[in-house]
Amino acid sequence: MMSQAAETSPAALPQSPASPLAGGGWKSPELPACLFCALLLALLLLPQSPMLRDLDIGWLVRTGEHLWQTQRLPREDIFSFTQAGRPWVLYQWGSELFFGGLHHLAALGGVIWGTALAIALTYSILLYYLLRLGVNRLLSLGIVFLVILTNVFYWYTRPATLTFLLYTVILLVLEDYRQTPGKQIWALPLLFILWTNLHLGFIVALGAVGLYALAIFFLPGASRGAGAPRDARLLLLVPLCFLAVCFNPYGIRLLADIFVHSTSGFVTRSQLSEMQSPDFHSLLYIFLFAFLVLLIWTRGRDYPGRPLLLSLVTVTLGLALYSVRHIPYFSITAALHLGNAFRPAPPEAKFSSSPAVLRQGWGWVCVAAALSLVWIVGIEQSRPGFYGFEPRYEPRGAARYLAQQSRGSQPLKIFAWDDQWASYFIYSLYPKAQVFIDTRFDFYGDAFTNKFEVLRQGALQDMEVLTPWGVDFLVLKKASLARRPSAGPGWTLVYEDQQALIYRPYRQEKRGGPGDMPLAP
Repeated sequence: MMSQAAETSPAALPQSPASPLAGGGWKSPELPACLFCALLLALLLLPQSPMLRDLDIGWLVRTGEHLWQTQRLPREDIFSFTQAGRPWVLYQWGSELFFGGLHHLAALGGVIWGTALAIALTYSILLYYLLRLGVNRLLSLGIVFLVILTNVFYWYTRPATLTFLLYTVILLVLEDYRQTPGKQIWALPLLFILWTNLHLGFIVALGAVGLYALAIFFLPGASRGAGAPRDARLLLLVPLCFLAVCFNPYGIRLLADIFVHSTSGFVTRSQLSEMQSPDFHSLLYIFLFAFLVLLIWTRGRDYPGRPLLLSLVTVTLGLALYSVRHIPYFSITAALHLGNAFRPAPPEAKFSSSPAVLRQGWGWVCVAAALSLVWIVGIEQSRPGFYGFEPRYEPRGAARYLAQQSRGSQPLKIFAWDDQWASYFIYSLYPKAQVFIDTRFDFYGDAFTNKFEVLRQGALQDMEVLTPWGVDFLVLKKASLARRPSAGPGWTLVYEDQQALIYRPYRQEKRGGPGDMPLAP
C-alpha cells in the first residue's frame, strides 16, 4: 500500500499515453467539450424554450433587477399587496442577482443562456470525470445520457439548476479526494460560501461531506482500499463547511429560517407536482425507472468506496422517491457509482489529475460560452422578444390589458386565479401592479395559502368575497373553469380572450378608474 505522501506526489500519479483524455487542450476538443457545445447549442436554438414553462422566473428576474437597482436586499415583500410590511428573507438572492443581470443584458434570452450554461457544464463535467476514471468512452457517454434523460424533465430556469451543478462539482471533489488525497478539499468551504447564497440545496451536499468524512476516518479500508490509514482532515473540515454556509446576509439565522419556511408551507407544497413522489405511470419518469433497473441488475466489480457511494445513492434515492425535484441528486450520485463499478480493474484503471489532462478541451468550452452569449445579446438587439415564454403558458393578452389600466404611482391590485399567472404578472407589470399571492408558498405559509384557496373557490360563486381585500381586477384562467362564473351585481367583465377572463368591481368607476376595454374576440 502506497503511503499518503506517495499518493499525493505528482510522480506517483498514474500516467498513460493511451488515456481517453490524453493530448493538448486546443488541438482536438474531447468528448466533454463536445457534449458541452452540443447541449448549449441545442438549448439555445429554441425561441420558445421549454425551460420557460415554469413562470416562477417572473418574480426571480424582477427580484434580481430590484437588487441591481437598489444595491441592497429588500427588508419586506415588494410583490404582493396582501403581505405589505412582512419581512422577506431572500435565501437565494445570488441566483436572483444572476438571472436579473442576464435579463438586463439580453432579456429572456440571457436567462435561457445562463440556465443552458449551467446544464451543459453539469453533464460535461460528469462525463469528464468518468473518462478520468478510465471508463470506456461509449460506456461513459451511455451513463451520462441516461442521467440527462432522467433529469431533463426538471430543466427549468430556476436556482435549482445552479444547485445541481454545484452538487456535481462538490461530489467530484469528494470523490477526487477519496481516491487521490490532496489539497482539493480546501475548495469545499469556498464552494459552500457560493452555494449558500444561491439556493438551499447546499443542505444535501453538507450531508454528503459528513458521510465522506465519517467513512474515510472510521472505515478507511472500505473507502480507499485495504491498508489505507485513517484520515481526519475531511472530518475536521466539516465544521468549516458548516461555518461557510453562515457567510450570507442573514448569518446563522438563515438556517433557522430554512426550517421555518420548510415547515410553514409543507401542506401547500406537498400538493405541488414537483414535491410529490414520481408517478411511474407517466413517461416523464421512465428513465428513472430504467436507472433503478440498471442499479438492481448490474453489480459491476467491487471497488474501494463502494459502501460509501451506495450509502449516498440510497439516501438520494429516498429523497427522489419522496419528491421528484430531488431526482437529479440521485441520478448524479448513481452515475458515479456506475462509473466506479464499470471502471477497469487495476492496473488498467487510470485516474489522472495532471495539468495536461485538466486543460483538455476546456478552452473550447470557454470560447463556445463566450460566442453563444454574444449571439444571444445580438439576437435580442436585432429581434427583441425573439426568446419568450410559450404562448400556451403566458397570459400575454391579459397582461397587455392590465398594463393599460395603470394608475400612475398606485399599483393595481390583482387577484390571479392561477398562481403561476401571478408570477407572470409580476414579470410583465411590476411595479405597476401587485398580486394577491404568487408561487412563493414557503413565504406565504399554509394558513394564508389555504385562505387564498377558499377565496378562489368563493369568487366563482360570489365575487363580492374579494371586496374587503380591495382587489382591482380578478383574472380567471379559462382552462381551470368548469363553467363561466356570473359577475354578480358588483362586478363586470371587462376583458376576454382564449385564455383569460378579467372582471372589475364597479367601485372603480365611482372613483374615476379606467374605462372598459372592448372584449377581445
